[in-house]
Order: sequence, then structure tokens, then C-alpha cells
Amino acid sequence: MKDLKYISKFIFQYKIKQVIAFLCLILNSLFTYLIAYAMMKIIDSMTVFSDIKVVLFYIILYIGSAISSNILILVADYIFLKISRKAATELKLELCGHMMKFDGQHFVNTKTGELLTILEDDIEKIQNVFGKKVPTFLTDVLTSMPIIIFALYIEKFIIIALCIVVLLTYFMQKYYIKKIHFLYTECRESISQSNSVFQEFVSQLLDIIALNANAYFGCKIKKKLSSVEDTYVQYGFVCNMRSFWFSMFSVITVAVIFCIGGYGIMQSTISIGAIMAMIGNFSKIIAPFVKISDFSASYQECKVALKRVNSILQLYTSEKEKDYNIEDICSISFKNVKFAYNESQNVLQGVTLKFDYGKITALVGESGCGKTTIINLLLRLWTPQKGMIYVNDTPVDYISKDDIRKNISIVSQNTVLFDDTILNNICLNNKEVSENQVISICKKCGIYDFIRELPDGLNTVIGERGVKLSGGQKQRIEIVRALISDRPIIIFDEATSALDNNSENIIKDTIESIKQTHIIIVIAHRLTTIENADMIYVLENGKIAESGVHDQLISLNGQYAKLYRKDK
Repeated sequence: MKDLKYISKFIFQYKIKQVIAFLCLILNSLFTYLIAYAMMKIIDSMTVFSDIKVVLFYIILYIGSAISSNILILVADYIFLKISRKAATELKLELCGHMMKFDGQHFVNTKTGELLTILEDDIEKIQNVFGKKVPTFLTDVLTSMPIIIFALYIEKFIIIALCIVVLLTYFMQKYYIKKIHFLYTECRESISQSNSVFQEFVSQLLDIIALNANAYFGCKIKKKLSSVEDTYVQYGFVCNMRSFWFSMFSVITVAVIFCIGGYGIMQSTISIGAIMAMIGNFSKIIAPFVKISDFSASYQECKVALKRVNSILQLYTSEKEKDYNIEDICSISFKNVKFAYNESQNVLQGVTLKFDYGKITALVGESGCGKTTIINLLLRLWTPQKGMIYVNDTPVDYISKDDIRKNISIVSQNTVLFDDTILNNICLNNKEVSENQVISICKKCGIYDFIRELPDGLNTVIGERGVKLSGGQKQRIEIVRALISDRPIIIFDEATSALDNNSENIIKDTIESIKQTHIIIVIAHRLTTIENADMIYVLENGKIAESGVHDQLISLNGQYAKLYRKDK
């Protein structure tokens, strides 16, 4: 049950439906006994030329019991399937919610393909066990019980044969189950690695073609697939060997039943109808023993999947919810913040700066100086090793990650667009935003004329990552999205890099017009875009080298002036 610690609430939340399904299985077991009994009576009645009415009675009993049995199994299977699919859906949503809480370290250490494998393959494996394997196993066990009672009624020595199968199955399982668990773990790991390569391949397919890196990726994919092939062949062979030996044990058991039954018929202790009924229902007797073996193997696979799912679900279960509410954000302050992604190199070395409400604050500097790191710390993707970040006068640690992120909009040079309509990409399911508001902001950002010319206007689907749009069009849509969300903090990360001069000026004017009601943070490489900023921080080697407005920094003739001349 330890493996079920984090997912039990998804599996066992539909108790009433599960009880109904279980009752259906119990009733089915009663009808199973009637089926075997009716079969025996039909054959015996025919062999001794009984009254046709007696034969018809048992035929009707047989048909009615068989139909009732199948209906009950159908109902139980449907209930279990419905419950398991619902649980799988809720579990996937829960996992997605936990993934959205990942900090930067998890994004660095966890590959996309591994997460996809957990979301799809591992949850499907869990769903298959609890939605199919468990119900099937319960059905077979409950069905076998009345048939075993029927076998005792006919000849007690038949049970000896069944006991032999149980003992042989136990020792065989004990031998194979550890091998199956180990090999399946290797299979899941190799699948995760191959999925990561495929995700990288598909997401960068156009770049791979442009770089003529076909041969490189072909070798990379082949290597990972060969690893998957080898591990699955080993795993499949062990599973097949387990099935082979169980089949052999079953053949021996059938032979023993034939011997005991034949001897009983010769001694007139067993009727022909009884032995025929036993043969006809032998599969129901042996089924639970087969399923014990199958279920044990499936559960070993499921344990691997549970371990991987639990590795995500357990991450934030102990994190206490922050009860501090942010209202009217006036400033964001970094005070002597030090941060390193690893111990060998500090990215920020005692940074102190401030982003004020109603002002445009710019961060500039060479690549790798720490500009993006400051934004990542503000988003609480990472935690500084020393120093503190304040929202107004409140330490950011007192505020939940969700509350911080709900107050920030980001316009990045690496635009984030989804395979949906322009309207949905802008609104992001915000029902409070009207289409007229969207049109107004689009006009303000100089993109509405382009949108209006499209066949479906705002309802045009733009493809995965906005592949049907130019770089400038994608950036302006992202800017519209940031403005329409009207969050108090807006971060522009080189947001005009793909725009022509005219479009850039429109965006600069738009930013200027909204600054009175926002905290505007601009990360700039083209310094001409921040000449009117209220405060500019120049970063160098993880430190604030200079700060001030444009004219002050130019007059210092330092690092900023050097960067500005290079930009010009």
C-alpha cells in the first residue's frame, strides 16, 4: 500500500460505484455455479433418456444463467473502466499542476521526454492494472470459487491437481518476478530516454533540416531505439518463459483431471455429465491461477510506474500554503542578492536594485551577466543563496509562487505561442476579456490590419509555436497578450528584436503610455529601445556596474557608453 500513498485518493474515491461492481461479481459467481450444474444435468438427462421437459428446464436454466452472468460481468467491467479512466484523467491533471510548481533545478535535471512518458505511458500502465487487471482478477477468483465447490461435489481428488498447480505457480513466480521488475524498470528508463530524443527531434525539426544535421540525429535516434529494442526483447523473453512454464503446468493438470475423471466413470462414482461439465469449465478453475501470475507481473510493471508518478506527486505535498495576499504592488527590491546555479560559479554577486511602480526600469549588459537570472529569481523559479527579494516591504518567501506569477506578464524574444487561434493565444481562456478589447489593443500595437486580412481574422489558427506567423507578428501578438492581461508587472525581454523600426516605435510609445499603471521591466540588447527608461542598471560579471538614466550613463563613458556605441 506504500506505493499507493499519493494516488489512493484517485483510485478509491468512487466507493459506492466500486461496491456495486463488486456485488455484480458476487452475483456472477452464483450464476457460474448454476451454469456448471445445469450443464451436468443436461448431459446426464440426455444419456439416460430423461423426460424432454426436464432437459428443456435445464437448458433454460443454463441459457438464463449464462446471459445473466455475462450481463453482470459487462456491468462490472463498465463501472471499473469508467472509474479508472476518470481517475487517470484526474491524476494527469494533478501531475500537470505539480509540474507547474517545478523550480529551476527540476527543469534542469528532468528531461521533457521523461515527463511525457510519466504523463502518458506510466499513468496508462497504472490505469490498466486498476481498471482492467484488478477487476479481471476479481472476476476470475469469484468465478472459480463455485466451480471449485462443484469440483469438490464431484470428486475431491481433483482439488489435489489444483493444489499442485498453485505450488508450482508460487515457486515459478518467486523465481521470475524479480527479473520482471528489474527488466521492466530498465525498459521504462530506455523509453524515457528515447522519448526525450524524439521530443528534441520533433520540436527542432526545421532547425535540424536547416543545419543539415540529419545524419547526427539519425545516429542518435538509432542508438536510443537499439537500447529500447534490447531491453524489451529481454523483458519479453522472461515474460514468455513464465507463460510457457505455466502452460506446461496447466497441461499436466488437465491430464490429471482426465485420469481421475476417467477412473471415476469406470467405477461409476462420477457421471459423464459431471466430468463433461468439469472439462467445459476447467478454464474457469485454472483462470485465477493464471491471473495470479499475470497480475503479479503486471503489478511489478505498475510499481515502476507508481514510483515514477510518486516522484512528482510527493514533491510539493509538504509545502505549506502561504497566506499572505499581495495587494497594490508598488515596488520589487533585490537587496544584496547572491545566486549560483552551481557551486563553482556565482551568477549574481550581491545585487541590489529596485523596480518601481509607474516607471520603466531596464537591465542591460553582455550575455551571461545575470539579466535573465534576475527575472528567474523574481518568478521564484530559483531561490537566492544569500540576500532577499522584497515585494513592497514583504519578503518574497512569504508569498506563494502562484500569487507572484499571477501578477507578472512576460514578453520574451523567444515567443511562446500555442497551436490555437490568435484570439485564444491572446486571451488564454480569460472569459472577462471581450473581443472588442482585444481589437482595441491590437490596433494600439499596430497588428490589427494584418489580422483583419487573414481568412478567419482573430479566429485564425496559427500552428504550433505560431509557425504560420513571422517573427515580428508573433512578438506583437505576445505583447498584445501581456497588455490585455493587465497584470501589475510586465517584463519585456528584448521584446522588439524581431520588429522593424516603425513597429518598434509603436511598441515603445505603447509601453510609455502604460507605465503609469505598471511596473515595467525591460531587458534590452538594443539600447536604443531604452533611452527613455526611468532607471537603467548595467550588469557586469554578476554585479551592478553602473546605474542611472541614459544621459547620465553616457556622460560616465563607462560600460553603458561602450555598449551603446557598439549598438549604434
